[in-house]
Amino acid sequence: MKTASVTCLMLASLLVVLNHLASYWLGYSETPRALLIADPVFGLGFMESILFLILVILFIVTLFLKKHRVWVLIGLIIFWPVVVLTGFLTVTFCASGASLVLRGLHDRIIHDYTLDDLRHFAKDVDQAGILKSGWVNHGDISDLTPQQKDAFAQLKKRYSFMRWMDDGRFLHGPSILGEKGIVCFE
Repeated sequence: MKTASVTCLMLASLLVVLNHLASYWLGYSETPRALLIADPVFGLGFMESILFLILVILFIVTLFLKKHRVWVLIGLIIFWPVVVLTGFLTVTFCASGASLVLRGLHDRIIHDYTLDDLRHFAKDVDQAGILKSGWVNHGDISDLTPQQKDAFAQLKKRYSFMRWMDDGRFLHGPSILGEKGIVCFE
C-alpha cells in the first residue's frame, strides 16, 4: 500500500507536467487528438481524478485490512496539494497552459511561414471578401455566399493552417475576423 500511494503521487505529478506539454503540443499541432489530450475534463486531468479515486479505494481497502492505513491516508491528504504544487512549479518555471498553447502555435507558424507569407494570407483573405458578412467562426461557412465559400476553399488549399482543428465532423477549423483593415486569425 505504501508503494501504491507513492506511485499514485508520482504519477499525478507526472500527469501535471504532461498536461502542460500537451498544451504546447496542442498549439503546435492543432489537431483534435491534441485537443482531447490537453482537455482538463476528458484528457490528462481526468486521469488525475482516476488516480485520486484509486487512492480512495485503497484507503477503503486498508480500513478493512487494518494495515498500512497511515501511508494511504497521507497519500490521500497530500494528493491535491502535490498536484497543485507541481502545477505551480511548472507554471513558474515554464509557462501556463494557455501560454504554452500560444507558444506552440507561434513556433509552428514561425517554422512553417515567413512574415511575407502571413502578409499574403491577410491580403488573400481581404481580397476574397469572406469577412464582409462578419467573421468565419471556427470554419463555419454556412453564412457565406457561394462565391465566398469557393474563396474560402481556395484559402484552405493554399494555407495549411486553415485546416488546423478540422476533423470533418465536429470541428471545422480556425476563426478569421476582420476589424478595421486587420485580419485576425485564431
